[in-house]
Amino acid sequence: MNDSKNSPESRVVSFRGAQLVQQDVNVLKELESLTNKEFSVGNVGPDAKMGVNVWAGIKRVTEIGLAECGLTTLPESIGNLGSLGSLFLDANQLEALPESIGNLKKLKNLSLRENNLTNLPESTWNLKLLKRLYLNDNKFTTLPKSIKNLKSLEILEISQNDLTTLPDSIGDLKSLKRLNILGNKLKTLPKSIKKLKERRVAIMYDYNLKKMYLEL
Repeated sequence: MNDSKNSPESRVVSFRGAQLVQQDVNVLKELESLTNKEFSVGNVGPDAKMGVNVWAGIKRVTEIGLAECGLTTLPESIGNLGSLGSLFLDANQLEALPESIGNLKKLKNLSLRENNLTNLPESTWNLKLLKRLYLNDNKFTTLPKSIKNLKSLEILEISQNDLTTLPDSIGDLKSLKRLNILGNKLKTLPKSIKKLKERRVAIMYDYNLKKMYLEL
């Protein structure tokens, strides 16, 4: 019988002065290879460049900051970071994310500002704990109906994209507190926006949508 606790992937090793399980170290090294830069432990936030936070108690990575690192892709192995709660990838050149992003079941914060994304993997919309999603300054033209599956989502920022429509299912985001759709190509709003309005969700929209919003 294989004991996962004694597997090579669960062995604890030293990485940049922190103790981490080998599985997480493998992912970090792959990211370092893609960026030609080294991680530093601590001080992770939206503007962090090559930052990583570690929960010492379980020796797992909990936050990663990779702003302005020239990333054009992410490795499939990113999905192996089972304790990752925050992933900041602002100001890169990402055009797509791996499907394995949906394996990050503990992810609460995902920031993808200033990239070249037109969509996200379908698995992303099943991240039940995701609270904050920042997609500003990308190239989205629409959002999928499955966005309603983000049951914990409180903040959705998707300003400065190319949205021409919003799915009616956006009104089913019952935890939503803030929605930013400024700077898109929207000419109409789905009727379900009324549900958000009734729940006093803070909605930021362009002036041409004001009359329509007020009449909902």
